[in-house]
Amino acid sequence: MNTESNKERNVERRTSKRRTPDRRTTVGSVIDRDEVTRASTAPRQLETRSEEQNERLIDLTVFGEDLTVNASGTQTSDFHHETAGLDLFLVPAPSVAPARVNPLLTLAGITAIAWWTISSHALVTLGVVAALAGMIFLHELGHFLAAKATDTKATEFFVGFGPRVWSFRRGETEYGIKAIPLGGYVKIIGMTNLEEVDPADEHRSYRQKSYPRRVLMAGAGTGMHLLLAFALLMFTYVGMGRVVRPAIVGAVQPSSEAERAGLQVNDRVLSIDSKPVDEWSEMVSTIRSLGTKPTTLEIERAGKRKTVVVTPMVVDGEVRLGINAVTYDLAKRDSFVGGTKRSFARVGELLPGTFTSLKTFFAVSNLKKYGSKVVQAGTPASIAAAQTDEARMMSPIGTTDVLAAAARENVRWFLEIFAAINVFVGVFNMLPLLPLDGGHVLVATYERLRSFGGRRHRVDVRKWLPVTYVVMSVMLLIGLSSIYLDLRSPVKLF
Repeated sequence: MNTESNKERNVERRTSKRRTPDRRTTVGSVIDRDEVTRASTAPRQLETRSEEQNERLIDLTVFGEDLTVNASGTQTSDFHHETAGLDLFLVPAPSVAPARVNPLLTLAGITAIAWWTISSHALVTLGVVAALAGMIFLHELGHFLAAKATDTKATEFFVGFGPRVWSFRRGETEYGIKAIPLGGYVKIIGMTNLEEVDPADEHRSYRQKSYPRRVLMAGAGTGMHLLLAFALLMFTYVGMGRVVRPAIVGAVQPSSEAERAGLQVNDRVLSIDSKPVDEWSEMVSTIRSLGTKPTTLEIERAGKRKTVVVTPMVVDGEVRLGINAVTYDLAKRDSFVGGTKRSFARVGELLPGTFTSLKTFFAVSNLKKYGSKVVQAGTPASIAAAQTDEARMMSPIGTTDVLAAAARENVRWFLEIFAAINVFVGVFNMLPLLPLDGGHVLVATYERLRSFGGRRHRVDVRKWLPVTYVVMSVMLLIGLSSIYLDLRSPVKLF
């Protein structure tokens, strides 16, 4: 017994002495070559005592080959040896850390999915949730790729907030999913002067990068939203076709200029003053732009073309011909070039429209009305008003409901609404307020303007914290109130 105890203590001393600061040692310091040879031909269990029994993994080198010692006693290997104490198992060191899973949150997620599956429209709703999660992922991917392109260290890449559900580590970054799917983040080191960074990594921090690189990293998320919106519109216009109302006469109003000019039901308008038109919306905008002067229309009737002259009239402040459209729509597919032009034009229309919507929402007069809407939520008047309310912020719950309803009605409508949502989220994130992406662009721009004579100015973010806290409080208040409104007075577009 004494001899065995002495051997064990000798093993402990020799192990602790030969362990280097980077936690790497050599199996030869614990097991001689003869023992390893015997163990490899006739595996036995090696038990020894260690002062570091709580460590999960210890990297070892076995005659030039990297191995990992798993001190948990849960793995097996090709060879092991036996004394008295702790099981040491030698296994090849993995290049990627094992994924971490929160079992309770995983069970809760499975239960929620099962409940949704048996409910009505479950698959459509799940598809919309997946699309929104994909949008968040692409936003964060934009930041992450920009960080990689500028050699900036990113230590975390997560979709969602709150408790960790699942994650794994590859290289210097941990990737994963968190419990609350209302956003995501990429943790880039050194975003502000308040963050402590390892001196060895300081040169790879965000704050040490040039102004163009910092703007690139901060704006990359919005760039991904605009690219996604363009791609969605391109797929709609070129792949599926737009839903359009054809320029065909559905009814002629009595005693109108159109009736006097001889227009008839089912006449297709081909051009107006030599300008080709194919859609009802194009025809209406062209007529209004020409005013009340006599206008030449080329039409097609029963396969034959003819020309009529009509003088538009003003009715209720609008220039009109006195005809109504047909009550059906057609799918019209654009060419690749045409779809590209139309998609760029549509994104160009959505950008200023989003700025206008934000300006309208944050106007003092509208915020007062917004407070009244929250107080009156759930009443019949509030529910009816919600259907035509254009100055209201929608929560992820309301957004999911609207997108799911659009997807059930027409996939094209879903894609176009989803494209508009991407533009809105991209623009909102670029508002010049911390902690939004636009706030980081503002800080970088301010530092650039204050830097001159080769001396770089640094913003003390602590002075900006009061404003940041106000912004976060307002965002939280709007978020919670919009969730309440979406539950009590939901928007029903279809």
